[in-house]
Amino acid sequence: MKKNKILLSSFLIIFSILIFTPKADASWTYYGYSQPYTVVSPPVSSITVTLTANPTSMTSPTDQTTLTWSTTGNPDSCTASNGWSGNKSVSGDSQVISGLSAGNHIFDITCIKSGVSNASDSSLVVVYPPASPFVTLTANPSAIPSGGTSNLSWTSSNTTSCTSADFTTRGSTSGNVNVSPSDTTTYSINCNGATSSATVSIIKINYFNPLSCVQSSSPNPKFAWNTENVSSCTINRGASNQSVGISSQISGGTLKPDGFYYYTSSLAVQGGGSTYNLQCTNGGQTVTSSNSVVNVCAPNFSLGANPSSIAFVDGTGIYTGKKIVTYSITATPMNGFNSNVSLSVNLPPMPPSTSYSFTPSNLMNYSGGGYSPITLTIFMDAADMTSTTVYSPIVIEGIGGGLTRQAIVSASANGKKRPIFKEF
Repeated sequence: MKKNKILLSSFLIIFSILIFTPKADASWTYYGYSQPYTVVSPPVSSITVTLTANPTSMTSPTDQTTLTWSTTGNPDSCTASNGWSGNKSVSGDSQVISGLSAGNHIFDITCIKSGVSNASDSSLVVVYPPASPFVTLTANPSAIPSGGTSNLSWTSSNTTSCTSADFTTRGSTSGNVNVSPSDTTTYSINCNGATSSATVSIIKINYFNPLSCVQSSSPNPKFAWNTENVSSCTINRGASNQSVGISSQISGGTLKPDGFYYYTSSLAVQGGGSTYNLQCTNGGQTVTSSNSVVNVCAPNFSLGANPSSIAFVDGTGIYTGKKIVTYSITATPMNGFNSNVSLSVNLPPMPPSTSYSFTPSNLMNYSGGGYSPITLTIFMDAADMTSTTVYSPIVIEGIGGGLTRQAIVSASANGKKRPIFKEF
């Protein structure tokens, strides 16, 4: 019995050794009894690694992030690559990465363990370039009359200070200031290299003048003007500033601020004269010219002769044997002129037989608002027309109401030389 217990104990010891000794496809034999067996080794645990970054994005000048990694399965070693390097703790840890430039940064980590697959992870960190400085300068209002005030205001972003050579900023990155330029001026500002500008325009009426007096028969005034930096203009008459709208213009189509002249019938000169001014605007700002007075022109008349040039012809009737030219003389009254007009003629050098006459007379009598035409006849002896020539100027003069007016004409002659007789 005791012997059997010893044998059993020996068997168990041997069996245990055989079972727990890593051998494959082995067998055991005991007192002639043999049994094959396969020994399976216990499995090796797999490994993992996790890598995170905080923060994962930033904008320069911020330039650092913290990388944190953790592992499972007890790796033998861990190694960093790409955006960082070196051996890393197999049990996990964290590391601050600084000095990152603008761009994308990839950080990798790989852990290894004998008998299992490698484990790896990566993290992306994006560093954005610094935002560009920006500034905006505005003027309100942008157009002012001389002596007026405009407010300059500026706002900026991604800046630390602003300066200007044209106005005071006190280094502020935003603000406003009033300016009163005497002429159109452009203002500029610089904020850390970013620039902006705004122009304050001076609206001006350089001149506004009537071109002349007006005729009583057509009292429509004409004006000339010149402006700067205006968008529209109107002409006003009298103390009530009765306005001429753009649609009222009958010359040029549109009342423009450009110095061309226009006339208007809707604001005709009243009585002996009227006062006018020009008013121009831009963006709600208005400038007004000084007043100009337009008067009805003084009474006047004009003298005319038709034709202005003619050739001598043979006369008939009382002018038989004469060479003659005839003209029709007219007088036109203006602005209430109603005086009688006396006519005379100043002849250039002509043959001694030359003379002239008026029909019915040399006196033009005002009647019914005007004058009847008078005929002027200039004549000479036919025998005196011995050469071809033009007689000019022939000055016809009219005097009336203290005024003297003239009409200029000419006459041409086509004569033949007298024959020369000799005695034998």
